[in-house]
Amino acid sequence: MKRNKITLVFLLAVTVVAVFLIMKNRNKTISSKDTDFAVPDTASISRFCIFDRGGGKVSLDRKGPGKWTVNDRYPARMDDIGILMETVSKIQVQYPAPKAAQENLIREMAGHSMKCEIYCNGELARIWYIGHETQDLRGTNCLLQDPTSEKPFKTVYVLEIPGFIGVITPRFFTNEANWRDKNVISYKPEQITTIKLDMVGQPDSSFTITVLPGHRYDFLSLGVKIFDSLAVKQYLSYFMNLTVDHWETNSVRAEIDSVKKSPYFMTLKVIGQSQNAQTFQFYHKAPREKRDVIDGKLLPFDPEFVYMRWIE
Repeated sequence: MKRNKITLVFLLAVTVVAVFLIMKNRNKTISSKDTDFAVPDTASISRFCIFDRGGGKVSLDRKGPGKWTVNDRYPARMDDIGILMETVSKIQVQYPAPKAAQENLIREMAGHSMKCEIYCNGELARIWYIGHETQDLRGTNCLLQDPTSEKPFKTVYVLEIPGFIGVITPRFFTNEANWRDKNVISYKPEQITTIKLDMVGQPDSSFTITVLPGHRYDFLSLGVKIFDSLAVKQYLSYFMNLTVDHWETNSVRAEIDSVKKSPYFMTLKVIGQSQNAQTFQFYHKAPREKRDVIDGKLLPFDPEFVYMRWIE
């Protein structure tokens, strides 16, 4: 009987300790304190949801080491994800906003703030409301919401990142195109088997490059083989990181349709070792009246930028 009592007391003690540790670890992730904005353990962050007051929304989800998606559709820009991680991990409370201004700040946030939901290990851990900057432009008015009751707290605080002078508001935005990774082609030279460039109406400027075993290449233009391995190697290296200037997904629908209906002037096809192919069509962009002028004459098209359409 005495041994059973000792065993029971021991099990009870172990249970109490286990519950304490679980609750302690849980509090590290999910907090109900009105000053606990930061999430120091960025490895636990699995998702950000950002909302604006105009109905805009963007979802950023971790899919693996160094891999995030935008709205579960496109690869995300890892530099901007890194900035967001830095913001939520290093943020600190400077001081509560002046007591006399609290009511007005809360009212203003209800109509003009950005909202950010931070998920850790799949659970909603923080809800931020990001308001406008302070008068000295060194801090940002923010309000925390209890992730359990989902009710905003009653105190607005001024937040800062140590060593950073400025506001954090621009780091939270809902434009899907701006969150998308700008990289469109990323092949190491040894991963490419064929590149075909077709300049419409200019066969002398069109060519096909075939990568052969043993670091050999075929360069074919107008049915003639040209052997310049050094130039081909240099050209293949350009395909390691080809990016767009920006995505036009948020353009006016009529503008996008107009581009699609216009004739393209070039097609580029890249085939990888696994026979996966990417094909792109390129369209001229209208000239800019104040910039694309030579000898007083407006150029027929923008000499610096073109539209690109991903067709495969």
